[in-house]
Amino acid sequence: MIKTIIQFVWNMFWVSVSLTVLFINLMLFTDAAMALTGPLWVPIRARIIATDELVSQARYRPYLDITYEYYANGQRYTSKKICFLELPFGCARDQLDELAKYEVGDFLSAHSSPFLPQAAVIVHRTEASRWVAFIISLPITLLGSWIAFLPGWQIIKRKYHGNSNHLSSASSSQ
Repeated sequence: MIKTIIQFVWNMFWVSVSLTVLFINLMLFTDAAMALTGPLWVPIRARIIATDELVSQARYRPYLDITYEYYANGQRYTSKKICFLELPFGCARDQLDELAKYEVGDFLSAHSSPFLPQAAVIVHRTEASRWVAFIISLPITLLGSWIAFLPGWQIIKRKYHGNSNHLSSASSSQ
């Protein structure tokens, strides 16, 4: 009984890791796709509705907690996104320092996606160094993701494959 519970918890752990890896990779690739379409994004006027006006340091990268509102296609949206590729690398410190000078109620220029108006960024140009870092880290990220994903995938596959064999043998015996 205890062995079954431990096996179940172990399997759930690896399935959770696999799903988390898929989600993180989806976020990274979505951000990269948005950055690739950055030159097509539409300039908009945004108003800051919340900011801590302080550039902080989290792990190895600086960040600024800022929320802004904007209107696209007659609808109001809010966003906290400052730049593309923010998740893996963060935004440039000088850009954050400049944005930290703004106060609640101030207007600034931002850019909205022509494809998804709910997606907006303040800085829509991505520096070449960030692209180089992204391209270099891509194989390492994919390899690490694949290694983390495999155990959970094998559990799901074995469970599904095992159940389908069990069901097909049960139905053929009737």
